[in-house]
Amino acid sequence: MTINLHSRNIMNREQFEKFYTEHEQEMLMLFQQLVETNSYSYNSTGIKTCLDLFGQTASPFLETTHLENNCLLLYNKKVEKNYVLLMGHMDTVFPESSHFQNFIIDGNLIKGPGTYDMKGGLIVVLYALKFLHNMDLLNDIPVRFLINSDEEIGSLNSKKIIQEMAKDALFAFVFEGGGINGEIVTGRKGKIGLKGITQGEAGHAAFIIEGKKSAVLEMAYKIIQFEHLNDSQKNISCNVGKITGGTGANTVPDYCEILIDIRYTCNEDAKALNEKIKDIARTTHVEGVKFQLIKTSERPCMERKNNIGLFQIVTEATTDIKMKVKEEFRNGVSDANFIAEVGTPVLDGFGPIGGNDHSDKEYILKDSLKDRILLTANALLKCYSNLKQ
Repeated sequence: MTINLHSRNIMNREQFEKFYTEHEQEMLMLFQQLVETNSYSYNSTGIKTCLDLFGQTASPFLETTHLENNCLLLYNKKVEKNYVLLMGHMDTVFPESSHFQNFIIDGNLIKGPGTYDMKGGLIVVLYALKFLHNMDLLNDIPVRFLINSDEEIGSLNSKKIIQEMAKDALFAFVFEGGGINGEIVTGRKGKIGLKGITQGEAGHAAFIIEGKKSAVLEMAYKIIQFEHLNDSQKNISCNVGKITGGTGANTVPDYCEILIDIRYTCNEDAKALNEKIKDIARTTHVEGVKFQLIKTSERPCMERKNNIGLFQIVTEATTDIKMKVKEEFRNGVSDANFIAEVGTPVLDGFGPIGGNDHSDKEYILKDSLKDRILLTANALLKCYSNLKQ
């Protein structure tokens, strides 16, 4: 990566303040419509309504194309390589039956489902691009803005689209919520999701003393083996979070199932973990009980070392507008992990500052919308100016 940290400052706060004042109410109205339209990952109708509304709002300055699996692509130039990829998701974790459906402004707090994770981030992208358009600068940057709708359930259907676009991008920004002190995410843990199943033989507990083929007993051994994968020195976490099996205390259980979440901080550790997982799967403790292991999800590690150069340019961009950002390594995963896997430099956490996502206390700080829009616009200009070939 070639980095020129002396590219010119193109914009300033005064120009932006005028734009923001003129568009704030319009922006908040769109934000409210998006938040109060339920877009649970399995609510395809609600997701489509949100995508249609978003696309219509962007249509004066961006082209829109609906892709398969409820993905929306917005772009300003038809180029095949060296564009900027901007990434976000429209789905949330809140079903239609949830009581948490409203958009509430309470002083400097904006509360509601998806405000932080991550409809607020989508608003940031849209109005950063609109600002650049109003300044006659958007055409200087070839942009692809991809919105998917299954991130909260692993992006299984959209992963291929994300990575196909990422491999030809110059760099990428992802708009999950920002850190509590305004941090930008330079790295994320990788994740392996597993389902383990043991199958034994049922029988009456009163008569079977030796040689019982208990699916729960075999799984008990397996749980201990998986929990031993935890390694505080390497920051590897393994959690057996759910177990189901058996029908009652007086019946030898013939079926048991567990769900496992494993997180790691570098891709080298992933190789060693996968070998240990295979060893656990091959080992039998209770004769006659079979074990099956299914990989339910996987996101590779987003390694900091590949993204620090891009972060340095963003830091320079924030200096131009008298704003400071820090970097953050985040334990959770996002679609940035998939972008990192194909080798494209990527930063995450460009969305507004907030917290309590995945709960009915989810919120963002209203003022942070303005700061993140300005940050994004300047970072796009600075990074593209420095990295274009």
